[in-house]
Amino acid sequence: MFNSKKNINNDAVSQLNNFINQNAKRRKKHRKTRILVYSLMLITAICVSAVSYVLYEQNTSVAKADRIVKRDFNKKTTSITKYATLQDMNKLSKYAKEIKDSDHQAYYLKLAAVGKAAVQDEERYQYLKTGTGMYSRHLTSELLEKDMDILTNNQKLSSRLPKYYTKSYWRYMNLIGRAQVVDYLNEHVNALFDEKGHVKKDISFDQVDQLLFYEAQYKDKFQKSADDYKRLTDARKVLEKRQKKREKKEAKARKKAEAKKRKEESLKASMQRESESLKAMQQSVSAANNKKQNSSSTKASNATSITTAPSSSNTNSSYTSSGASTAYNSSSDISSSSSYDSESMDSDISSILDNN
Repeated sequence: MFNSKKNINNDAVSQLNNFINQNAKRRKKHRKTRILVYSLMLITAICVSAVSYVLYEQNTSVAKADRIVKRDFNKKTTSITKYATLQDMNKLSKYAKEIKDSDHQAYYLKLAAVGKAAVQDEERYQYLKTGTGMYSRHLTSELLEKDMDILTNNQKLSSRLPKYYTKSYWRYMNLIGRAQVVDYLNEHVNALFDEKGHVKKDISFDQVDQLLFYEAQYKDKFQKSADDYKRLTDARKVLEKRQKKREKKEAKARKKAEAKKRKEESLKASMQRESESLKAMQQSVSAANNKKQNSSSTKASNATSITTAPSSSNTNSSYTSSGASTAYNSSSDISSSSSYDSESMDSDISSILDNN
Protein backbone atom coordinates (compact mmCIF):
# COMPACT_ATOMS: atom_id res chain seq x y z
CA MET A 1 0.00 0.00 0.00
CA PHE A 2 2.82 2.22 0.80
CA ASN A 3 4.34 1.49 -2.57
CA SER A 4 1.10 2.33 -4.38
CA LYS A 5 1.01 5.74 -2.79
CA LYS A 6 4.59 6.31 -3.77
CA ASN A 7 3.86 5.45 -7.38
CA ILE A 8 0.88 7.78 -7.41
CA ASN A 9 3.08 10.64 -6.20
CA ASN A 10 5.72 9.89 -8.82
CA ASP A 11 3.09 9.94 -11.55
CA ALA A 12 1.77 13.27 -10.33
CA VAL A 13 5.26 14.74 -10.22
CA SER A 14 5.96 13.37 -13.68
CA GLN A 15 2.76 14.86 -15.06
CA LEU A 16 3.53 18.15 -13.41
CA ASN A 17 7.04 18.17 -14.89
CA ASN A 18 5.65 17.32 -18.29
CA PHE A 19 3.14 20.13 -17.98
CA ILE A 20 5.86 22.55 -16.91
CA ASN A 21 8.13 21.46 -19.75
CA GLN A 22 5.34 21.76 -22.29
CA ASN A 23 4.51 25.25 -21.02
CA ALA A 24 8.18 26.22 -21.14
CA LYS A 25 8.40 25.03 -24.74
CA ARG A 26 5.26 26.88 -25.64
CA ARG A 27 6.57 30.05 -23.99
CA LYS A 28 9.91 29.70 -25.74
CA LYS A 29 8.18 29.20 -29.06
CA HIS A 30 5.89 32.12 -28.37
CA ARG A 31 8.89 34.25 -27.42
CA LYS A 32 10.61 33.41 -30.71
CA THR A 33 7.46 34.22 -32.58
CA ARG A 34 7.10 37.46 -30.71
CA ILE A 35 10.76 38.36 -31.38
CA LEU A 36 10.26 37.58 -35.02
CA VAL A 37 7.13 39.71 -35.14
CA TYR A 38 8.85 42.54 -33.34
CA SER A 39 11.80 42.28 -35.71
CA LEU A 40 9.53 42.38 -38.71
CA MET A 41 7.70 45.35 -37.24
CA LEU A 42 10.99 47.12 -36.56
CA ILE A 43 12.27 46.40 -40.06
CA THR A 44 8.97 47.62 -41.50
CA ALA A 45 9.15 50.77 -39.41
CA ILE A 46 12.71 51.39 -40.53
CA CYS A 47 11.77 50.85 -44.15
CA VAL A 48 8.76 53.13 -43.85
CA SER A 49 10.86 55.76 -42.13
CA ALA A 50 13.56 55.51 -44.78
CA VAL A 51 11.03 55.78 -47.57
CA SER A 52 9.35 58.66 -45.78
CA TYR A 53 12.67 60.36 -45.27
CA VAL A 54 13.63 59.93 -48.91
CA LEU A 55 10.26 61.21 -50.02
CA TYR A 56 10.53 64.07 -47.56
CA GLU A 57 14.00 64.95 -48.76
CA GLN A 58 12.88 64.83 -52.36
CA ASN A 59 9.82 66.90 -51.59
CA THR A 60 11.99 69.35 -49.65
CA SER A 61 14.52 69.61 -52.53
CA VAL A 62 11.70 70.17 -54.99
CA ALA A 63 10.19 72.81 -52.70
CA LYS A 64 13.53 74.57 -52.22
CA ALA A 65 14.29 74.45 -55.92
CA ASP A 66 10.84 75.76 -56.71
CA ARG A 67 11.29 78.69 -54.30
CA ILE A 68 14.53 79.70 -56.02
CA VAL A 69 12.90 79.48 -59.45
CA LYS A 70 9.95 81.61 -58.37
CA ARG A 71 12.24 84.28 -56.85
CA ASP A 72 15.03 84.40 -59.44
CA PHE A 73 13.08 83.84 -62.67
CA ASN A 74 10.03 85.52 -64.13
CA LYS A 75 6.70 83.67 -64.33
CA LYS A 76 7.39 82.17 -67.75
CA THR A 77 11.06 81.47 -66.87
CA THR A 78 12.19 83.45 -69.93
CA SER A 79 14.32 85.92 -67.98
CA ILE A 80 15.98 86.42 -64.58
CA THR A 81 15.02 88.92 -61.90
CA LYS A 82 17.21 91.37 -59.99
CA TYR A 83 17.35 88.93 -57.05
CA ALA A 84 19.22 86.19 -58.93
CA THR A 85 22.76 85.38 -57.75
CA LEU A 86 25.43 82.80 -58.54
CA GLN A 87 24.95 81.32 -55.07
CA ASP A 88 21.26 80.75 -55.83
CA MET A 89 22.07 79.02 -59.12
CA ASN A 90 24.57 76.72 -57.38
CA LYS A 91 21.94 75.83 -54.78
CA LEU A 92 19.38 75.16 -57.50
CA SER A 93 21.82 72.79 -59.20
CA LYS A 94 22.44 71.00 -55.87
CA TYR A 95 18.73 70.60 -55.14
CA ALA A 96 18.10 69.34 -58.67
CA LYS A 97 20.64 66.55 -58.26
CA GLU A 98 18.81 65.35 -55.12
CA ILE A 99 15.55 64.89 -57.02
CA LYS A 100 14.98 61.28 -58.23
CA ASP A 101 12.40 62.16 -60.83
CA SER A 102 14.39 62.52 -64.04
CA ASP A 103 12.06 65.03 -65.68
CA HIS A 104 12.07 67.38 -62.70
CA GLN A 105 15.80 66.95 -62.28
CA ALA A 106 16.51 67.81 -65.92
CA TYR A 107 14.18 70.84 -65.76
CA TYR A 108 15.86 72.37 -62.72
CA LEU A 109 19.39 71.53 -63.91
CA LYS A 110 18.78 73.37 -67.21
CA LEU A 111 17.40 76.38 -65.37
CA ALA A 112 20.41 76.38 -63.03
CA ALA A 113 22.86 76.28 -65.97
CA VAL A 114 21.27 79.03 -68.06
CA GLY A 115 20.51 81.09 -64.95
CA LYS A 116 24.18 80.98 -63.98
CA ALA A 117 25.19 82.13 -67.48
CA ALA A 118 22.68 84.99 -67.33
CA VAL A 119 23.85 86.12 -63.87
CA GLN A 120 27.49 86.07 -65.03
CA ASP A 121 26.55 88.14 -68.09
CA GLU A 122 24.68 90.61 -65.89
CA GLU A 123 27.70 90.93 -63.59
CA ARG A 124 30.00 91.57 -66.58
CA TYR A 125 27.68 94.30 -67.77
CA GLN A 126 27.38 95.93 -64.35
CA TYR A 127 31.18 95.82 -63.98
CA LEU A 128 31.35 98.27 -66.89
CA LYS A 129 29.96 100.95 -64.58
CA THR A 130 31.61 102.87 -61.75
CA GLY A 131 30.29 103.33 -58.23
CA THR A 132 28.35 106.39 -59.40
CA GLY A 133 26.42 104.33 -61.96
CA MET A 134 28.25 105.87 -64.95
CA TYR A 135 30.09 103.85 -67.58
CA SER A 136 33.80 103.72 -66.83
CA ARG A 137 36.17 105.91 -68.88
CA HIS A 138 38.10 102.67 -69.61
CA LEU A 139 35.09 101.27 -71.47
CA THR A 140 35.91 100.44 -75.10
CA SER A 141 33.94 98.99 -77.99
CA GLU A 142 36.47 96.10 -78.18
CA LEU A 143 35.71 95.10 -74.59
CA LEU A 144 31.97 95.24 -75.27
CA GLU A 145 32.30 93.10 -78.39
CA LYS A 146 34.11 90.38 -76.39
CA ASP A 147 31.33 90.32 -73.79
CA MET A 148 28.75 90.19 -76.56
CA ASP A 149 30.53 87.21 -78.16
CA ILE A 150 30.22 85.31 -74.87
CA LEU A 151 26.50 86.05 -74.86
CA THR A 152 25.81 85.08 -78.47
CA ASN A 153 27.87 81.87 -78.31
CA ASN A 154 25.65 80.50 -75.52
CA GLN A 155 22.84 78.91 -77.56
CA LYS A 156 21.17 77.41 -74.47
CA LEU A 157 20.78 80.91 -73.04
CA SER A 158 19.12 82.22 -76.19
CA SER A 159 16.70 79.26 -76.36
CA ARG A 160 15.94 78.84 -72.64
CA LEU A 161 15.91 82.52 -71.56
CA PRO A 162 14.94 84.29 -74.81
CA LYS A 163 13.61 87.42 -73.12
CA TYR A 164 16.82 88.01 -71.17
CA TYR A 165 18.94 87.18 -74.23
CA THR A 166 17.11 89.73 -76.40
CA LYS A 167 17.38 92.43 -73.73
CA SER A 168 21.09 91.84 -73.18
CA TYR A 169 21.84 91.59 -76.92
CA TRP A 170 20.36 95.00 -77.75
CA ARG A 171 21.83 96.48 -74.60
CA TYR A 172 25.30 95.60 -75.89
CA MET A 173 24.48 96.77 -79.42
CA ASN A 174 23.28 100.19 -78.31
CA LEU A 175 26.17 100.60 -75.88
CA ILE A 176 28.76 99.72 -78.53
CA GLY A 177 27.44 102.48 -80.80
CA ARG A 178 27.39 105.08 -78.04
CA ALA A 179 30.87 104.06 -76.86
CA GLN A 180 32.22 104.61 -80.39
CA VAL A 181 30.62 108.08 -80.49
CA VAL A 182 32.18 108.93 -77.11
CA ASP A 183 35.62 107.84 -78.39
CA TYR A 184 35.08 109.85 -81.58
CA LEU A 185 34.24 113.00 -79.60
CA ASN A 186 37.17 112.39 -77.27
CA GLU A 187 39.58 112.46 -80.22
CA HIS A 188 38.26 115.86 -81.32
CA VAL A 189 38.44 117.22 -77.78
CA ASN A 190 42.07 116.09 -77.48
CA ALA A 191 42.82 117.89 -80.76
CA LEU A 192 41.99 121.23 -79.11
CA PHE A 193 44.91 120.92 -76.67
CA ASP A 194 48.67 120.82 -77.16
CA GLU A 195 51.05 118.28 -75.62
CA LYS A 196 51.19 120.26 -72.36
CA GLY A 197 47.41 120.33 -72.04
CA HIS A 198 47.04 124.00 -73.00
CA VAL A 199 44.33 125.22 -75.36
CA LYS A 200 45.80 125.81 -78.81
CA LYS A 201 45.95 129.41 -80.05
CA ASP A 202 43.94 128.77 -83.22
CA ILE A 203 40.87 127.34 -81.41
CA SER A 204 37.56 129.19 -81.84
CA PHE A 205 34.41 129.45 -79.74
CA ASP A 206 32.45 127.59 -82.44
CA GLN A 207 34.62 124.48 -82.09
CA VAL A 208 34.32 124.38 -78.32
CA ASP A 209 30.57 125.10 -78.31
CA GLN A 210 29.94 122.44 -80.93
CA LEU A 211 31.72 119.75 -78.89
CA LEU A 212 30.02 120.94 -75.70
CA PHE A 213 26.65 120.38 -77.41
CA TYR A 214 27.45 116.75 -78.26
CA GLU A 215 29.24 115.89 -75.01
CA ALA A 216 26.22 117.17 -73.04
CA GLN A 217 24.20 114.27 -74.50
CA TYR A 218 26.56 111.64 -73.04
CA LYS A 219 28.11 113.23 -69.93
CA ASP A 220 25.43 111.84 -67.56
CA LYS A 221 26.10 108.22 -68.61
CA PHE A 222 29.77 108.10 -69.64
CA GLN A 223 32.62 109.16 -67.36
CA LYS A 224 34.86 109.95 -70.34
CA SER A 225 32.27 112.39 -71.71
CA ALA A 226 31.84 113.96 -68.27
CA ASP A 227 35.62 114.54 -68.07
CA ASP A 228 35.73 115.94 -71.61
CA TYR A 229 32.78 118.23 -70.86
CA LYS A 230 34.69 119.71 -67.93
CA ARG A 231 37.80 120.17 -70.11
CA LEU A 232 35.73 121.97 -72.73
CA THR A 233 34.14 124.21 -70.08
CA ASP A 234 37.61 125.17 -68.84
CA ALA A 235 38.78 125.70 -72.45
CA ARG A 236 35.90 128.10 -73.05
CA LYS A 237 36.94 130.14 -70.01
CA VAL A 238 40.45 130.35 -71.46
CA LEU A 239 39.02 131.60 -74.77
CA GLU A 240 36.95 134.21 -72.92
CA LYS A 241 40.06 135.50 -71.14
CA ARG A 242 41.92 135.63 -74.43
CA GLN A 243 39.06 137.50 -76.05
CA LYS A 244 38.90 140.06 -73.22
CA LYS A 245 42.66 140.56 -73.43
CA ARG A 246 42.47 140.95 -77.19
CA GLU A 247 39.55 143.38 -76.96
CA LYS A 248 41.40 145.40 -74.35
CA LYS A 249 44.47 145.56 -76.57
CA GLU A 250 42.38 146.54 -79.60
CA ALA A 251 40.55 149.23 -77.59
CA LYS A 252 43.89 150.67 -76.48
CA ALA A 253 45.17 150.67 -80.06
CA ARG A 254 41.93 152.25 -81.24
CA LYS A 255 42.14 155.02 -78.65
CA LYS A 256 45.75 155.66 -79.61
CA ALA A 257 44.83 155.83 -83.29
CA GLU A 258 41.90 158.16 -82.55
CA ALA A 259 44.12 160.43 -80.46
CA LYS A 260 46.69 160.53 -83.24
CA LYS A 261 43.99 161.28 -85.76
CA ARG A 262 42.59 164.09 -83.63
CA LYS A 263 46.08 165.54 -83.26
CA GLU A 264 46.65 165.40 -87.00
CA GLU A 265 43.25 166.97 -87.66
CA SER A 266 44.03 169.71 -85.16
CA LEU A 267 47.40 170.31 -86.83
CA LYS A 268 45.73 170.36 -90.22
CA ALA A 269 43.11 172.90 -89.02
CA SER A 270 45.87 175.04 -87.51
CA MET A 271 47.83 175.03 -90.75
CA GLN A 272 44.62 175.80 -92.64
CA ARG A 273 44.02 178.80 -90.41
CA GLU A 274 47.63 179.90 -90.88
CA SER A 275 47.24 179.58 -94.64
CA GLU A 276 44.08 181.62 -94.56
CA SER A 277 45.81 184.23 -92.37
CA LEU A 278 48.72 184.46 -94.80
CA LYS A 279 46.30 184.75 -97.69
CA ALA A 280 44.47 187.59 -95.94
CA MET A 281 47.76 189.26 -95.21
CA GLN A 282 48.73 188.90 -98.86
CA GLN A 283 45.51 190.49 -99.91
CA SER A 284 46.02 193.31 -97.41
CA VAL A 285 49.57 193.93 -98.58
CA SER A 286 48.48 193.83 -102.19
CA ALA A 287 45.72 196.36 -101.52
CA ALA A 288 48.12 198.64 -99.66
CA ASN A 289 50.65 198.50 -102.43
CA ASN A 290 47.99 199.24 -105.01
CA LYS A 291 46.99 202.32 -103.07
CA LYS A 292 50.55 203.48 -102.89
CA GLN A 293 50.87 202.75 -106.62
CA ASN A 294 54.25 200.99 -106.21
CA SER A 295 55.72 198.74 -108.83
CA SER A 296 53.26 195.87 -109.56
CA SER A 297 55.97 193.32 -110.54
CA THR A 298 57.83 193.64 -107.24
CA LYS A 299 54.61 193.22 -105.23
CA ALA A 300 53.59 190.08 -107.16
CA SER A 301 57.03 188.44 -106.62
CA ASN A 302 56.83 188.98 -102.85
CA ALA A 303 53.30 187.58 -102.63
CA THR A 304 54.29 184.39 -104.50
CA SER A 305 57.23 183.63 -102.18
CA ILE A 306 54.96 183.91 -99.14
CA THR A 307 52.07 181.60 -100.34
CA THR A 308 54.18 178.61 -101.47
CA ALA A 309 55.31 177.67 -97.91
CA PRO A 310 52.17 175.95 -96.47
CA SER A 311 51.51 173.77 -99.53
CA SER A 312 54.16 171.21 -98.53
CA SER A 313 52.75 170.92 -95.01
CA ASN A 314 49.28 170.08 -96.25
CA THR A 315 50.63 167.21 -98.34
CA ASN A 316 52.48 165.68 -95.38
CA SER A 317 49.41 165.96 -93.16
CA SER A 318 47.25 164.11 -95.64
CA TYR A 319 49.74 161.27 -95.91
CA THR A 320 49.99 160.85 -92.13
CA SER A 321 46.22 160.72 -91.70
CA SER A 322 45.93 157.98 -94.29
CA GLY A 323 48.54 155.88 -92.48
CA ALA A 324 46.67 156.13 -89.17
CA SER A 325 43.45 154.97 -90.80
CA THR A 326 45.21 151.92 -92.23
CA ALA A 327 46.69 151.00 -88.82
CA TYR A 328 43.28 151.19 -87.15
CA ASN A 329 41.67 148.73 -89.56
CA SER A 330 44.43 146.07 -89.30
CA SER A 331 42.97 144.04 -86.32
CA SER A 332 41.09 140.74 -86.94
CA ASP A 333 39.53 137.83 -84.99
CA ILE A 334 41.22 134.47 -84.28
CA SER A 335 40.53 131.88 -86.96
CA SER A 336 40.65 128.12 -86.52
CA SER A 337 42.91 125.95 -88.65
CA SER A 338 41.50 122.70 -87.17
CA SER A 339 37.79 123.55 -87.32
CA TYR A 340 35.36 120.65 -87.85
CA ASP A 341 32.06 121.94 -89.18
CA SER A 342 28.79 120.91 -87.52
CA GLU A 343 27.33 119.13 -90.55
CA SER A 344 30.38 116.85 -90.90
CA MET A 345 30.28 115.92 -87.21
CA ASP A 346 26.52 115.24 -87.38
CA SER A 347 27.07 112.99 -90.37
CA ASP A 348 29.89 111.05 -88.68
CA ILE A 349 27.96 110.46 -85.45
CA SER A 350 24.82 109.36 -87.36
CA SER A 351 26.94 106.94 -89.40
CA ILE A 352 28.43 105.38 -86.23
CA LEU A 353 25.02 104.88 -84.61
CA ASP A 354 23.40 103.56 -87.82
CA ASN A 355 26.13 100.96 -88.30
CA ASN A 356 25.44 99.57 -84.84
